Amino acid sequence: MAVYQVNDTYLWSAATVDTTKLIELYENNISEYSYPKRYYYHLLSALSDTTLEKGISFIKSGNHPDSVRTYFPKVAVVKDSTGVFTDDPFDKLETMKSGTFSERFEYKRRTAVFYLNEILPARKMTFEEAFNRLLADYQPAREEKWLTELKKDFRFKIDLKKLRAAYKKDENL
Repeated sequence: MAVYQVNDTYLWSAATVDTTKLIELYENNISEYSYPKRYYYHLLSALSDTTLEKGISFIKSGNHPDSVRTYFPKVAVVKDSTGVFTDDPFDKLETMKSGTFSERFEYKRRTAVFYLNEILPARKMTFEEAFNRLLADYQPAREEKWLTELKKDFRFKIDLKKLRAAYKKDENL
């Protein structure tokens, strides 16, 4: 528990990060923090064609896809806008136009369709959108800085006799 608490406090917690370092990393590598062209879609699926058709008709009547489950609980609805998909069935999105439905297809043993809300153009992320990636990219530098500080504060000496004795004693080494 103590090791976890130390790691959480000094290494993992976003609250202890110097945001000026993150801003510097972001500004010096802005091309690394961008979104590719993305498809903002809803995937509707149901066990029966008639149930799925109710969800499709609901959207075609001008209702938002997020409301389908409220009125038709047997229609599963998943939305996404972050992935770039090239595998079937997600490759269907590339040929669709905004505001249209795909042809029906089988997805996880259910009949399904895509509804493409819009095609989002490639663009640079804002600092806020890139924050978690920046934290991950900055983590190795943070760990190295912390280790350097520990080495300044705590001297250590290797006792080779004890190390060799422990090595000989442990069958797993």
